[in-house]
Amino acid sequence: MSPILRTSLLTLLISSPLQQVLAHGKETHQAGKALPVFEQTDWGIAGLPDHAHRTVELTLTDDMRILPEHLEVQEGETVHLKISNAGSMLHEWVLGTTKALDDHAKLMMKFPNMEHSEPYMAHVPAGESADLYWTFNRSGDFGFACLIAGHYQAGMKGTLTVSSASAKAVMGEMHAMTGAEVRKIDREAGKITLKHGEILHMGMPPMTMVFRVKDLAILEGIAEGDKVEFDVIQDQGQMVITQIRKAP
Repeated sequence: MSPILRTSLLTLLISSPLQQVLAHGKETHQAGKALPVFEQTDWGIAGLPDHAHRTVELTLTDDMRILPEHLEVQEGETVHLKISNAGSMLHEWVLGTTKALDDHAKLMMKFPNMEHSEPYMAHVPAGESADLYWTFNRSGDFGFACLIAGHYQAGMKGTLTVSSASAKAVMGEMHAMTGAEVRKIDREAGKITLKHGEILHMGMPPMTMVFRVKDLAILEGIAEGDKVEFDVIQDQGQMVITQIRKAP
């Protein structure tokens, strides 16, 4: 069961009738006022404001549109999503897979007053805005929509493409390299331990950790204690170094 559907069903079971009436009335849910729940989903994980690489502005309208209708982001990118309601009625913005959105939309038609709140959704009253921070650490094609009963069915939805980090490397659009010090090299296992600075494109703070290397050949000439620069991607849930060289 998807996180969207699971949360909605649980809340429906425990909410009182009054709470359900308020769910899509005066109550709003905004990210950033408290730490979000960091639960991995098929479409990413909650991000933090300090880790956002850029801001994307979206507009919700009463003609049942979300503008822009398509977004493109890079795997590993944390995005500040600023969502404004230009209409005169309540709208919402929910991120997910097409199936998760479809399933939740059907549930909302049966239970239109159902309350739901997750770090990948925002309920935005007329004339107001909300801020979400999301890390897109899963590549693929996803969607976003307003799931208020009738709005989704009227076409209030859009599409989102998350390009894989490996595809970006193939196209030669490499991230800025990160500085580090080599602490250990395990050539047999194809691993290297680095004490690294902040990895900006992944929103990862400085720390010491073990990485896999994509090709053992890139470790040629690298020794423990060297100051290096490296580029890293996420590949099937693992951190993989694609380039490493001695720092100038």
